[in-house]
Amino acid sequence: MKNWLPEQVNLNTEQWDQSLVSFYPEASQWMSDPLSYLEQLTVNCNYLEASKLIDWDKYLPEGANIMDIACGGGWLTAYLSRFKQVSSIISTDSSSNYLQNYLPKVVEAMDGEMDKISTVQALFTPIIADDDSIDLIVISSAVHHADSIQGVFSEFNRVLKPDGHLIILNETPDIDIKYVYNISKSFLKSLRNVLTKKYKTYVQKVSEGGFLYDPFLGDIDYPLWYWEKAIQEASFDLVELMDTKLPTVKGTKGRTLKHFVCQKIS
Repeated sequence: MKNWLPEQVNLNTEQWDQSLVSFYPEASQWMSDPLSYLEQLTVNCNYLEASKLIDWDKYLPEGANIMDIACGGGWLTAYLSRFKQVSSIISTDSSSNYLQNYLPKVVEAMDGEMDKISTVQALFTPIIADDDSIDLIVISSAVHHADSIQGVFSEFNRVLKPDGHLIILNETPDIDIKYVYNISKSFLKSLRNVLTKKYKTYVQKVSEGGFLYDPFLGDIDYPLWYWEKAIQEASFDLVELMDTKLPTVKGTKGRTLKHFVCQKIS
């Protein structure tokens, strides 16, 4: 019996990079090489500046082992590797291009410590790690791609040590009224397309808890209350919800980047 699954998974995991350049051609300017990528995410955008607002020393025990989920090109991995109390970082991403070609150069450019870092090509879940084995899990601007954020959080909870922390960085959840407004617009647009039989290859989707607003990249908008409920249901305490007051792209207006600091309930 032939088994196509491994190759199918590998092909599917590379689609995000391809979709980004295909549907957003301007991204090719910073997806062409690791240093351009680093400049886009840490100079043109506020991801790094927002992440520095976390009191990392408070959540990093001596000899800390960290898992950076959906690490992309590794800018957050590089930043955290510079903390002296960090012993090891497992950096995971679905893109082998990011892990093999970008991360080492980004770590070098940011004066990170590559000897602390190991990379794994992987999806959000399942995490192939022992229960109660990780001190801290970090994930930046990525959870909103998950179809079930509670399912992802529950798997994070499993591998965290008792009283370990999950820090969700750089998300942009909407307040309730704005979320209702956005899904109402999407519904009316969808209704119009159905009535006029307008066919679209990629379509937005609305559910009770999530709004797939960018079908090209799989971006799902979850309202703030849904984030808080999913964190609670996955057996975490929400220690802090931080509004950084910083927009994603410097010099623009719009939603601000928010962090969720969560502690595993023992």
